[in-house]
Amino acid sequence: MKKIFIVALALASFSISSVYAEVGFIAKGVTLTKVTSTTDSGGNAFWVLAEGGTLNNCGSSTAIRFRTTSVADPVSIDRAYAMALSAYLANKPVNIYSYIDTEDCDAASTMEFY
Repeated sequence: MKKIFIVALALASFSISSVYAEVGFIAKGVTLTKVTSTTDSGGNAFWVLAEGGTLNNCGSSTAIRFRTTSVADPVSIDRAYAMALSAYLANKPVNIYSYIDTEDCDAASTMEFY
């Protein structure tokens, strides 16, 4: 019984770490100066403008787009939009990540604020 539990725990740890290994950062420690709701061919989408912090290969642009085509579940965009609004209103810094391409500021997937 202990062996089964240890194997299950090891597999769960591997699965969690492999998910995080696939996430690349677009922006770290940025403050959102604008949040704009829009749509694209895949459905709901939104833009944020960021300042400060570190942007990863966004060129001279500070615009980052979240699209339903950048996530596995379209509901994730609604959650990210709610987080973006919360971070904007609270003036909190955010980290923004992509599951698609770490160098594409047009394919953000998720964010966290602190």
